[in-house]
Amino acid sequence: MTGQKKSKAFAILTASAMAASCIGALPAATVSAADNTQTAVVTLPGNYAKKISFSKVGSGGEYKTLSTDFKFIVGNPDDVNDRTNEVAEAILEATGDYADVYSIKVKNIEADYTWEYKTDRTDYEINLFPYAGGVNSKGKWVDANVPENKTLSDKTDKYDKKKGTYTYNGSISSKKVAELSGAKISGYRNLTINAGLWSDNKNDSLTFKVNSIKLSVTYEKGTPSMSYSELSGYKYLGITFKPDLAKKCTHPGSHSDEKYCPWAAVAIGGITSKGADTGSKNKMYEARTMQSNKSSITVVVSVNDIYKALGTKKLKSIYFQNWDCQIVSIKGSKTKPNMTLDTGSYSSGKIKEAMDWSPSGDVPTGKPDRLQLINILEYPYGMSLKGYKAIKINYTMKAPKNTAGVAVVLHGWASDGVGWEEKYYASEKKGTIIIDLSNYQDKSINNIYVGPVAKSFVKIGDTFSPGFEITSAELLNSNKKKASVEIEGIKPDESK
Repeated sequence: MTGQKKSKAFAILTASAMAASCIGALPAATVSAADNTQTAVVTLPGNYAKKISFSKVGSGGEYKTLSTDFKFIVGNPDDVNDRTNEVAEAILEATGDYADVYSIKVKNIEADYTWEYKTDRTDYEINLFPYAGGVNSKGKWVDANVPENKTLSDKTDKYDKKKGTYTYNGSISSKKVAELSGAKISGYRNLTINAGLWSDNKNDSLTFKVNSIKLSVTYEKGTPSMSYSELSGYKYLGITFKPDLAKKCTHPGSHSDEKYCPWAAVAIGGITSKGADTGSKNKMYEARTMQSNKSSITVVVSVNDIYKALGTKKLKSIYFQNWDCQIVSIKGSKTKPNMTLDTGSYSSGKIKEAMDWSPSGDVPTGKPDRLQLINILEYPYGMSLKGYKAIKINYTMKAPKNTAGVAVVLHGWASDGVGWEEKYYASEKKGTIIIDLSNYQDKSINNIYVGPVAKSFVKIGDTFSPGFEITSAELLNSNKKKASVEIEGIKPDESK
């Protein structure tokens, strides 16, 4: 696009379908489905490692166990260790389904563990103490404890000894625990594991880790939603969605020449504490990008902005509606996550006439448009820069000598906007531009444009071939690198 001062932008929004615990990599999963009940097998990280040390053991020896149990809990939102939301997030990643969190049933919990025992003994065994809990077919709680005469142990002959260290990999499942105890459980809620052993050697130690948990689950599809208590636990919400093809959206005639629907949006409505729907009064928050060249878009929004749009904090829950798009994932965070911006390129083209913006339309200037700008951020409703420390842009350029520099334009048209601010940097074959945002924390932005600048002697119709490409661009929530040095505007080239 050219460097005309048009009021374009990009909005942000949203939240977690089941309140994701953090923004980060999701677990692997495999899936199948049948009839109205969906099934999936998902894998979550174990997040458990404890050590038993015998450094203070007396000559008579001592039997020791892990100081705290490994606990995996689902279906109990009042427990701080409950991981139901992570299960729902894993289902979303695996299937694209927003599982009704209250419909999730766990048919089996299998913990894969590893232990490492440092010792010079050979006649030992490590005892495992698992517990499983859940409900039977009538919904009543059932405990499953392995009886003493069926104690699970890992014995010497199962592992190899290397330099005084024994290692072992194994697994324990809730189904196995229930079988050993004789309990009848149809839906598991808990799996707890401890380990213990005896030693009289001060040099002995045991490290026990749970590496991953594999879950067999059933669930029913639900509508993306979040309770007020979940929402209030976050400061920012992020959403990834895929816009419909422009030719297949609900208004194809309006933008049939574009690839993806630029009006694709995710709308957030709320159910108040009195049960009223804010959407019925046209109070909704919209995620709308106005982009038509991206098959997947991720945006971030402040929770306070959602409250403002809905007109109240007195909410039972919020819900999400997909408008000409498919919601891929919704996640929450207590800190502002980095935001990935668009990329693009300008290899070669003819210099066009520059235009000035006016309320009645573009006005020709009679001058060549030296700024070949690529729109890497578009927010129609404006986005606050608060919490972002820097803009980082990586680019390559085949012919930097053909240019007068690289331009970055910050555009924000609201009363608290950045205005139209042009920054210029020296051209490099492979460059990185860092823009410090410490002075913009009270500002909003609608667009960020980036592109090569033609030299001052070019004329309308000349060929401009910088071979410019933006390889990556981000808004960063932290930055330790120095800001790039600006050059003082684009001065006339005296050599020509």
